Amino acid sequence: MSSTLPSRNPRLLVVARKYWPVVEDSCHRLMHWLAALRSIQIESTVLTARWHASWPDTFLFRNTSIHRLLPSPHSNWNETHFQKNVVSWIQSHLDEFDAIYVDRADTLLQVLLSKSSRWEKPILARFAPEESLYGLASNVRMSLPAIVDTVRRCDYVLTSNPGHHRTLLAHGVREQTIFRMQELAWIRVQRRVDGRQHALKALAQASGDFFLPERSMLMVHIGIASWMELRQVLLAVCDLLDSGAHLRMWLINPGISYQAIYDLLKDRGWHREILIFDGFDDLEDLIQVADLAWVTHPAESIQFTLPLLLSAGVPILARESLELQSLAPVDVSEFIYCSPTDLALKLHRWYANPRAFEKQALTLRGEYLQNHASLDAIRNWRNLLERVAEASRS
Repeated sequence: MSSTLPSRNPRLLVVARKYWPVVEDSCHRLMHWLAALRSIQIESTVLTARWHASWPDTFLFRNTSIHRLLPSPHSNWNETHFQKNVVSWIQSHLDEFDAIYVDRADTLLQVLLSKSSRWEKPILARFAPEESLYGLASNVRMSLPAIVDTVRRCDYVLTSNPGHHRTLLAHGVREQTIFRMQELAWIRVQRRVDGRQHALKALAQASGDFFLPERSMLMVHIGIASWMELRQVLLAVCDLLDSGAHLRMWLINPGISYQAIYDLLKDRGWHREILIFDGFDDLEDLIQVADLAWVTHPAESIQFTLPLLLSAGVPILARESLELQSLAPVDVSEFIYCSPTDLALKLHRWYANPRAFEKQALTLRGEYLQNHASLDAIRNWRNLLERVAEASRS
């Protein structure tokens, strides 16, 4: 009687330029995606850059092995050196994984694809060309046709965005290599009165700057932004404060010059009401206390922050963007602004009637959760990665 040995769990190498403790949206997304993969017995190893001299080269974070390489790819020379080190590391560890997942389709992916015929490992690449290149070397930048030509050579092209899917097909990427996959980057935050009070207390204990006066409403802006878009928001908020509104605003890791922001706020006289903070690796307390959240860079925020806000039922004001179409069939039009005038109008409308915005946000939360079923998404990832691993071993 013959017997079949059970196949081992898929082993995935995840190549990402940035990872924890960097707290950009891409890093939050990756951290929670890897946690979801662990829940379905996918063994993952992260290969990333070492962005600070004090960070260890190798460590275990939430039961995932992390390997950091020097130099950090923030200049053209460093980028070239970093790419060589990534190739060298992979070549030395080929037997430890079944497939290579590359989190950004750029020049590093081009280099890895040039070696793939010798490695005989399938390469999966995430296609999201509009996302920010904040903090990276200029020679990472590629035109859309160049990005598409690069991913065309991958064994699997992954996207969660229907518009990106159509772009790939329109540029001749084979249908059978494209996979629409949810990011698995959400966590569930249940907003409650006692949760808000607990979060406010915890934040105030962490820093007196987080103290919120009893009558004040709180707005938060989480994640990197362009100065042009953030400036429009700050001017509108300052105008509302000028009118006598009881408000506070916290800017979390905006990714641009703090001095430029502070100079504008000091000039308007509201530098004590609008404060700037470094990033958080856990956003739950901020989500508990926020009365309104700004989304000025949807292409970046849609990776993690925007789904988190939607699933928690936080009222949102989001800059109009094609990226928001990927939320279909969820209609977020009530929360979108398309100009500085529209932005100011909706901000004043929110302050005048925050309960109406809260009601709309809760309705949107229900629709969003109904159309983003986590169990189906996790099952799809497990099926895909098992298929990839089996193809690699055959």
